[in-house]
Amino acid sequence: MSVMRFLISGALLAAAQTATAVAQEIIVYEHNNYQGRSVRVTGDIPNLDHRGFNDRASSIRIVSGTWEFCQHANYGGSCFVADNSRSSLGGFNDHMSSIRLVSSRGDRRDRGDRRDRWDDRRDRDDRWGDRRDRRDRGDRRGRRGRGQSEIVLFSGPNYTGQSITLRGATDNLRNSGFNDRARSIRVYGRGSWRVCQHRDYGGACMQVSDDMPYIGGGMAGEISSAEPDYNSNRRGTRPRQGIWLFDGHDFDGRRFDASYDIPNLDGEGFNDRADSLVVARGETWEVCEHAYYRGRCEIVDSESIPDLSRYGFQNRISSMRRLDGYQRW
Repeated sequence: MSVMRFLISGALLAAAQTATAVAQEIIVYEHNNYQGRSVRVTGDIPNLDHRGFNDRASSIRIVSGTWEFCQHANYGGSCFVADNSRSSLGGFNDHMSSIRLVSSRGDRRDRGDRRDRWDDRRDRDDRWGDRRDRRDRGDRRGRRGRGQSEIVLFSGPNYTGQSITLRGATDNLRNSGFNDRARSIRVYGRGSWRVCQHRDYGGACMQVSDDMPYIGGGMAGEISSAEPDYNSNRRGTRPRQGIWLFDGHDFDGRRFDASYDIPNLDGEGFNDRADSLVVARGETWEVCEHAYYRGRCEIVDSESIPDLSRYGFQNRISSMRRLDGYQRW
């Protein structure tokens, strides 16, 4: 090999190594709109405290890759998956402790500016899955039959790994050897499904009506029961009994269902997460900003509230209990 060929080969190798080094990258900022101190991230960080940035992030710029952002260290608590920049983290503002790469495919630097605006609809799409293959899913639904509804849970992201198909209510996935294993979901047929954190449809629940290549909202590896959501309504139809809390405005996003008193929502993985709520007809509930019904509390009587920020309760509900005979908001 000539000296010139060796030099050219070395230059190409260096260029390839440089391209690999930046194949996955995000920048985390201290304030909204990409302001303040920042930290550049190119790989998994199980604890942001080691970078001096625990519970300090308010906006993120994604240069490339798809990433998961979690509330607690070691990817615990509530999480969301995103592949586009966000000028504001909403309920995750100053509540992020770990970050990891989900997929390194796709360099988004050429379109990041066009997607910096994070409205509620884009927020919901990122939390509950990528809908880019909606057309393919529609074709599959047609082949399966429009009236038949079923859901397929996969043990890996992007519909990989082992899977299980459910065609009806399943109150305990442990019986099928699939408890706390689902990390992506496909939906066939009409209607929505309700997947829940605990058996017998307990804990936090999430409505699923579209394919989800990456389960977000802290539900990845946390699903223990699932059933057709016959009582669902993306615009806030009331539950038959109890109260629904949503972590998105206008009754969207992850949904937490309760028909009993809950003195501390932290134990249910839904503390300070609610952005909207719906109460069953004829029922009255008290919601409080602190655990064990302390701090400021308000009475909600057969109410549908699409935006809790109007009452100063956005991301501030920590406990709730059913009451009777109280005045409504």
